[in-house]
Amino acid sequence: MMKSKKLLTSAVALALLLGTFSVHSFAAGFTAAQARELAKKQVPSGCTYLKTELDDGYYEVEYYLESKSEKHEVKISTASQKIVSYKTDRDGKGSAQVSLSKAQAKKLVTDEISGAEIVDTLLESDDGLKEYKIRFKTDSLYGSYEINPNSGAILEREIKIGTAPASWTGSVSSSSGSSSSSSGPISSAKARELALKVVPGATITDFDLDDGVYEIEMYKDGYEYDVEFSAATGKQLSYSRDRDDDYWDDRYDDDWDDDWYDHHDWDGHDYHGGHTWEQSHHNGHYYDD
Repeated sequence: MMKSKKLLTSAVALALLLGTFSVHSFAAGFTAAQARELAKKQVPSGCTYLKTELDDGYYEVEYYLESKSEKHEVKISTASQKIVSYKTDRDGKGSAQVSLSKAQAKKLVTDEISGAEIVDTLLESDDGLKEYKIRFKTDSLYGSYEINPNSGAILEREIKIGTAPASWTGSVSSSSGSSSSSSGPISSAKARELALKVVPGATITDFDLDDGVYEIEMYKDGYEYDVEFSAATGKQLSYSRDRDDDYWDDRYDDDWDDDWYDHHDWDGHDYHGGHTWEQSHHNGHYYDD
């Protein structure tokens, strides 16, 4: 059985990602076949080639590693003929159980990315399934990992070549797990803190950063909340609250009153404050139905 290469740790892999690998032997017109061969040197041994697509000046080359049910995508610039990003996506989901500590999850990243500095480590939940989402950066790479908190399986990794943008470095986690804020863009941890100030005691059910906006979904006491914050300034952009009909239908079942009256058998008499209609009449009280 062929042994898989360890991602991003060999000298060849690092040379490819850092752009020092020589591509001058390629012809002036960089072809899909050449992009495929370059990508093949990056992915683990045993991968099966899937396809190559040309999109807006970039070749996106896909391979599949059956032993891990994992897709690998290498993005290559046609202009520079160099790799600009590397992504893997593994079949599978998060876990309801958490056996991996944050420190252990971070170590999975730093073991693969030499010299990586952890920017954020978040344990997020979606439909009851949890995942660690970890962002990292080095002097020449940055990206993110999604990790199953029970098995330690890396569900997704995205590695980009270049210097991390300012929005990537709003807060850097220390080795003890605490974070220190800096001026400028807010971190995902800060965005979560802001969201919980809007709805104290809520549970964050979904968290996403999309086009410079933190989109956060929360749940509390039968209501679903959606808030958005600017990643650049921390300003709240939107807020909405929706009733969870399933919750309220279960809480106030239509049969509740029937069950209650079945439990208190009043022999067909109307019940008025603990007396039958006849008892109320004789006591000089009258009750309308």
